Amino acid sequence: MNGQSLRILQVLLWVVCASHIIIGGGIMISPAFQQQMEAAYGASMVWTDELSYLARILGVFMLGFGVVGIAAAIDPLRYRVLVYGFAGVMLIRAGQRIVHQNELQVAFGLDAGRLWLNAAFFALLAIALIVLLHLATSQPRSASGER
Repeated sequence: MNGQSLRILQVLLWVVCASHIIIGGGIMISPAFQQQMEAAYGASMVWTDELSYLARILGVFMLGFGVVGIAAAIDPLRYRVLVYGFAGVMLIRAGQRIVHQNELQVAFGLDAGRLWLNAAFFALLAIALIVLLHLATSQPRSASGER
């Protein structure tokens, strides 16, 4: 199970990296993509030049998050601090949705059910990363010291 846990963890990390690279890159370069993400997240807002620019800043951070994560996706045991970092960010994103629920509903027209669903998704993703990392690292070492 431990080798399988490592492979599942790597796949999950690759999905996290790819989604952040694609979404972050798209948000950085395309106002049309920004509006597609608005629809995908269930938001409703008026796009101004200022909002579009702020979205581009978010895109830079998402892209960077995804690129840095490649190291963790390649070798999660060596770069476990990045896996914990990803999990921490996901937990903060979940908490942010809950704590700022009213603001998000007013500012972006988000449905309360959608907010809770997104919060649950990010929390479960964080838990999955931590559990899979724990399972992968609990693998006994062989006589040669390899996992």
